Order: sequence, then C-alpha cells, then structure tokens
Amino acid sequence: MRGAMINLQYNPVRPVVPAAPPASIRLIVCIFISLLYLCWNPSVEASAWVSSHTRTSDGYFGDFSWDTEDDETVICNATACSVAICYYVTGLRNICGNPSETSTRVFIPFNATVKDAHTAFINKNGTNGAWSIITSIAIEPSTCFGIMYWQGSNDYNLTGAVIPGAYCGKPPPPTTKCELLNDIEFDYGTLSSGEVPGSSKTENIDVQCSANANITLTLVGQKNITLGGGITSTISSNGKDLSTGVNVSVTHGSESVPVTSTLSSDAGTVAGTYSGSGIVVLGFQ
Repeated sequence: MRGAMINLQYNPVRPVVPAAPPASIRLIVCIFISLLYLCWNPSVEASAWVSSHTRTSDGYFGDFSWDTEDDETVICNATACSVAICYYVTGLRNICGNPSETSTRVFIPFNATVKDAHTAFINKNGTNGAWSIITSIAIEPSTCFGIMYWQGSNDYNLTGAVIPGAYCGKPPPPTTKCELLNDIEFDYGTLSSGEVPGSSKTENIDVQCSANANITLTLVGQKNITLGGGITSTISSNGKDLSTGVNVSVTHGSESVPVTSTLSSDAGTVAGTYSGSGIVVLGFQ
C-alpha cells in the first residue's frame, strides 16, 4: 500500500475595490505520492492510520502515521495497557494476542487516554514511518493492521481493539504488491467567489500491481478537506466519496484511477489565501 498526500491551497488575490470586478480566487489542489510517508507536511492533521502493503515469507510490513491526537477518551482500565501495531479481526478468532512480539509496543498506565497513548507511541516510534511483524498469512477476510491497545500488559491477551477513529489497513494477498506511482495537481485557475461552489477537476492516479488485485482508496481522518474561509473540497473517484473508501479492480501492471476534487463554500467566502491537507491511502479489499 502507498499513500497520497493531498494539499489544497489558494494563492493570494487582490481585495475587492469599488468599481472593480469581483475579487478572484486562485486554487491549486495537489496530491503527492510519498513512498514511505516520510515526505510529511506539518499542516496535515489526520487520525492514526496503518498500511500493510507487502507480504514477506514470514510476515508483513508497511507504513504508519499518527501525526496528532486530541482525543481524551480513557482507554486503559487495567493497571497497565499495551499499545502497538498488530492485526485485528472482528471477533476473537486469530486476533493478535501477543503484543510483545511487535516492534512498536509501548505501555500506558491505568486511566490513560487516547492522547496519552499517542504520546507514548510516538516517543518510541515517531509520528510516521515503517513497521513490520512476523506472523502467518492472514486468512480471515476481515483482518486488518492498525494501531491497537490491550487491557493489561500481558501476552495471551484477546482484549485488543483498534485505537478509536483510526484507519485499519487491509493486508495484501500473499503474492501481490501494489503502489501509487505519481503526483496529482488540480489547477482551477482563477475563480470568483461565486464560481467556487461545485467547481471540480479530475486527474488520474496511476496504480501498479504485481498481479490482478482489488484495491481500496480511502481518504482517512476526515469527511472532506477544509481549507478555511468556509471552503471545503470533497475527494471522490467515479462518483464515490473517498472518505468511505472506493473499491477499484486493477489488472496486472499499471492502471489509471480517476480522482476528483469538488469544491463547496458558504456564503461568507471572500478573496484570500486558504489551504488544507489530507491523506489518501491504498489498501486491499
């Protein structure tokens, strides 16, 4: 799996003056492909997410990010709890029960919150990077890899759950690897404030897979991208909202997937400079 960073930016324009045409807005929307998610934009604010893009002979590896966290919901009800990247399955069958076998494991104390878990996790692992785990092939269809927490600090522990609001990435088939190949820029040119609502642009993301694959593109952490000034952008593909995940069938080799940015704004939009960012990840069905 590979990720796409989405940057949206308005260029500065002149203010409205009497007897002059309405102020205009210059908008550029960019999607940047980041091989290991290390080309990070400090303005990006998205929930925790994990990708699992490659199956090895004895496990999986991928990428993760947990850039910011403000959730103060208590998640640790034991004397101490574990937090780590591992595999989750709905129900108890084959769920990850030995967090000590993961390289990302940290501990949080009784009454710790999601925000506390974030602090402990990034102190050891950083806000984003690569991860790996040694495990057998995931055979359950609902298996995904995410940042999880367990009640208690022991192994043989089936209390694991994914951090609230986090994205849990589907693992690839045993012999399949897919990646995104290119950056995208949506250039809207110069728009008046009245032209912003409903304006859209479509460009292609090129996907390369080592075999036929069914993939999912998902905008993580938010319903749409907020630019400020009452302006937002909805990201979609083939008319389907990427915030809920869009399924795409890709044949062996490379294939172009259309991605669309559609703008909306409230009545108070004025000329100015606005920007926003988001993350699209590629997963497997």
